[in-house]
Amino acid sequence: MKYLNTLLFLLAFIALVIAQTNPNHVWVNSYYRKNGTYVRGYYKTAPNHTNVDNFSTKGNINPYTLEPGWIRPDGQDNPWDNEDEVERENINIEPYYGSSTYNYKRNTNEVNSKKSIEVNSYTSSNKTNSDFWYSKGDQVNVRFTPDINSKIAYRINKGDLVKILNKSETQDYIYGYGNDYWYEVSYNNLTGWVFGKLIGERNYNSTDIEKWNGDLVMINTNSVNLRTEPDTKVGKIILKLEKYLEIEILAKTTQTYNVSGYGTNYWYYIKANNITGWVFGSLIDF
Repeated sequence: MKYLNTLLFLLAFIALVIAQTNPNHVWVNSYYRKNGTYVRGYYKTAPNHTNVDNFSTKGNINPYTLEPGWIRPDGQDNPWDNEDEVERENINIEPYYGSSTYNYKRNTNEVNSKKSIEVNSYTSSNKTNSDFWYSKGDQVNVRFTPDINSKIAYRINKGDLVKILNKSETQDYIYGYGNDYWYEVSYNNLTGWVFGKLIGERNYNSTDIEKWNGDLVMINTNSVNLRTEPDTKVGKIILKLEKYLEIEILAKTTQTYNVSGYGTNYWYYIKANNITGWVFGSLIDF
C-alpha cells in the first residue's frame, strides 16, 4: 500500500508538472552531428516567445523520457499556467472553404463526367478515404518519386482535382509544412507524387477541427500572434508568425470582431508548421 501511494503521488506530481509545459509538440528527425554522432528523432515543444514551458527548462519534465529539465527559465509568464477563469464569450465557428470552392465544384463535375472510363482501384493496400482530392495552392509540385529532392513531373493549380492512387508507407517531414504522407496522384493522364499538406479532401464531417482540410494562404506582416483563443485578451500567445509564412486556414468565426488598430474582421483557426491556433483576419493575405 505504501508503494502504491508513493506511485500515485509521483504520477500526480508528473501530471501537474507536465500541465505547465507547451501542449504543442513537434517532431525532430534523426540526424548526425558534425563529429559523426547519431542522434535519434525526438519530440520537443513548439517554439514560442518563452522557454518556461519547454521540456528542457528547470521545473518541467519531458513526458516522453521522464527526464527533468536543466535550463534556467527566462522569467516570463507561463502561457499554460492554470489561472482564475475569465468569463468567455460563446464563439461559433464554421469550416473555411476559401476562394477555391467554385473551382472545386466545377472540377468535380468535369472529373465525374470521365469517371466511367477510369479504373477505380489502388496500386497497394494504402488506401485513402476518397478517390479524388483537390490542390490547395497554385503551381503545386508533383514529383517523379516521393522525395523533396526528386525532379518535378508536372504542376497542379488551386482547386484542381487529382485522383489518389497510393500513399507512402511512412510520413516525411518538410520544413514549413511539417509531417505528412506523400501521395501518388493522377491528373490529366499524368502521374506523380505530391506532399500531403498541399492537397486535401473536404473532410468537414469530422467534429475534430484539427483534422479538417483548409486552404493555404500567407501571413502579411511580421510578428503576428498565434493565439489559443479568438480574443486578444483571453487568447494567450502560442508563438509569433513571420511575414510570408504559408499557413493553412481550417475554420473561421461566424461573425466579425473589432480589434483596435486592425479594424473589423473574422478570426481564423489556422495551422502553421503543424501548430494550430487563432489569427485575426486582417493579418492574413488572401
